[in-house]
Amino acid sequence: VVAVFFMLLSFQSTDLQVAMNAIMQSVSTGDREAYQDLVSRFFVQCEAALEQ
Repeated sequence: VVAVFFMLLSFQSTDLQVAMNAIMQSVSTGDREAYQDLVSRFFVQCEAALEQ
């Protein structure tokens, strides 16, 4: 479970960093909403990994 959690964290944190960089370079509200969705999905996946 711990290994799955850390693997998930490493993959998702890279995606989150890329999305955050795109948002910082953009003023589009759609980009912010997409980032919020990505963060929400990340935490849902983390919870699911911890429940296993």
